[in-house]
Amino acid sequence: MSTSTLRLIFTGATNTTIASLTTNVGTNRIQLDGKALGLLEGTYSVRMEAEDLAGNKGESNISTNWIYDITIATPTVKLSDKATYTKTALVKMDISVNNDVTNWYDSETQKDQPNEDSPYWNSKPSAFNLSSGDGTKTVYIWVKDRAGNINGTTATIILDTKAPVVTLNKPEQNGMDNVDILVDYAISESEGVASVTLTWTWTGGVSDGKHVVGLTATTTPATITLNGDGLLVKNGAIYTISLQAVDLAGNVSIPAVHTNWRYDTNPPQITIKKPESTGVDNHSVMVNYDLLESIDPSTMRIIFTSNEVVHTVTSKFFTGNMDNNTVMLDGDALSLEGTGTWRLIHGATYSVKLICADWAGNSAESGITTNWKYDNQIDTPTLFKIYDQNSNDQNITVSSVVRVGFESATETVGWLLSEVQTTPPDESSAGWLSTKPGAFLLSVGNGTKTVYLWCKDLVGNVSATVTATIKLDTTRDVTPPVISLILPVTNGVDNSSITVSYTLSEPCNPATAILMFGTHTSTATNFTGNYGANTVVIDGSGLINEQTYTITLSMTDLADNRGTATPITTNWTYDTSAGTIALALNDQTTNSATYTNSAMINTTITTQIGDAIGWIISEEHSSSPAENSGLWNSKPAVFSLSSGDGTKTVYLWVKDRAGNIGSATATITMDLTKPIITLNSPSTGGVSNGSITLNYTLSENIGTLTLTFTRIGGATDTVHTSTIGSITA
Repeated sequence: MSTSTLRLIFTGATNTTIASLTTNVGTNRIQLDGKALGLLEGTYSVRMEAEDLAGNKGESNISTNWIYDITIATPTVKLSDKATYTKTALVKMDISVNNDVTNWYDSETQKDQPNEDSPYWNSKPSAFNLSSGDGTKTVYIWVKDRAGNINGTTATIILDTKAPVVTLNKPEQNGMDNVDILVDYAISESEGVASVTLTWTWTGGVSDGKHVVGLTATTTPATITLNGDGLLVKNGAIYTISLQAVDLAGNVSIPAVHTNWRYDTNPPQITIKKPESTGVDNHSVMVNYDLLESIDPSTMRIIFTSNEVVHTVTSKFFTGNMDNNTVMLDGDALSLEGTGTWRLIHGATYSVKLICADWAGNSAESGITTNWKYDNQIDTPTLFKIYDQNSNDQNITVSSVVRVGFESATETVGWLLSEVQTTPPDESSAGWLSTKPGAFLLSVGNGTKTVYLWCKDLVGNVSATVTATIKLDTTRDVTPPVISLILPVTNGVDNSSITVSYTLSEPCNPATAILMFGTHTSTATNFTGNYGANTVVIDGSGLINEQTYTITLSMTDLADNRGTATPITTNWTYDTSAGTIALALNDQTTNSATYTNSAMINTTITTQIGDAIGWIISEEHSSSPAENSGLWNSKPAVFSLSSGDGTKTVYLWVKDRAGNIGSATATITMDLTKPIITLNSPSTGGVSNGSITLNYTLSENIGTLTLTFTRIGGATDTVHTSTIGSITA
């Protein structure tokens, strides 16, 4: 059934009536456009009136306080309290909206307004989880009110989860600086740096604390110079230095740490030991110096001055080690500071000094060596001849051992004869002889022999060579040499300096000598092969202390026949340790080891040396006496101290059968002076009551002080004695 008339009536902010409505029987649903109806935002009452075809009128129920709302305010959004950067993906989100907002929609992808009935509408969020990956993030926030009105806005923030990477180039690990501290650093960071700090933390040396300084926050490599005194770091202190940066998102870098950095403002101390004042050198100039700390060897310079002309010389061979350093320079080819070369002048006298700088940049110079002379020449020897030792023939010899004769410069200190040394030998060659030779051993084999003679002076200059020739023509024998080993002796004992004495029945080749201690072969190379008696001193390297050995010696003659010494030395002991020694000094009356009132005191000696053969006790011999000193004596039981009160230091030296020397020291205070005691109170003629004032003066510290009261009048009494104890003067 259809109605003839149906009206919808709005009463409120404006009055509106709608007449043309669907009149179907049952439930009807239509969508009306409020703006087209002329409705204004506000509150209304709404009702419907109808009239059917028979003219009957009806009226619906009235809906009151119905709100017509077609607008919604734009929300205000703050991410992470309006920060530009965040280091975490989960950020705080504050949204300010009208009170009638009922739903919220937040997303990084929902750029367009969502549908009113979208399933993603949700309750009001307080945080937002940004998408993965660093960079600028845009968040879209949509709000919906009760009326279904939708509005939105956006907010942006930069996500930065990566900490900056810092590089500290200077100060260096294990480095040092003086007042000016060079800081060289770099920071790798994509979004920018908020702060950079450099921290000095004390770890050793002169005591200090921690020092922090802010550096320029930049992603460009930077170099600055800081003033160490301004930073208040302490001279002689050792620090760990750490560089750390914080980026704009608050990410904190892993610190770059350099340890064992020292702040040093003290100049190094350098002492020149060679060249020496009034010394002389040849072209091989030894430069020897002591350093109290390590220095930068590239700063080392040696300065030669002659007649006010200064030459500053460098060398890549300089070292800067703490303690002693040695470098050899060629006086004929020196490198000058900057460019160019220079040579020292033969016969010229120079003053010499060294300059350098330590690793912290502190510079110093040594004392000055004065009157140092450069000498790089020696005259060539003359009148050189070789001849048979029996016939004096200079052309032919029947013996491999020939006589030699020549004249050499007066300053000659070394001679070298050789058939193979055709080029100048090194000044430190083992072939140099320290005494002028009168004979020479020719090489094996008949034929013409050419012998070269070289001379060397005190500073190591080597002369030009001269030569002489002779023909060797002899028949080799096959009889081995007879060798008698005299020292070491059977049942003997020696320390590390072993004297080897032997006789040879003919000249022998010392290079073939083999000295055996049991199964151990001596490495000594200083054997001689002279006919008759020979004595050398060798080092006992490789032998075992307190070990007993059987010793044999063998050597070949010039015809290469080997002989072995007889008799064999047996039960010989190698002993290099004197053992421990203790010395005690005691007063003969009180047995005190601290004080004595007598010059003659008792000595108690405790030693592990079972074979001691000599003792020296003295107040003067503070250094080890010679093994063959005439002062060695029998074991002392008493000792007479030197005159004069005071603390006496007594030195005891003990020598065993092998010549090893051990020592001990002891001290005792000799006091022969009686103490002076002045009793001030009680005084003569004085009087006291029950409280007696005792006042006295002592001339020295007292071990025991006794106060005695002896009755001489008044009531009968006994003697009263009081021991006061140790008293300080």
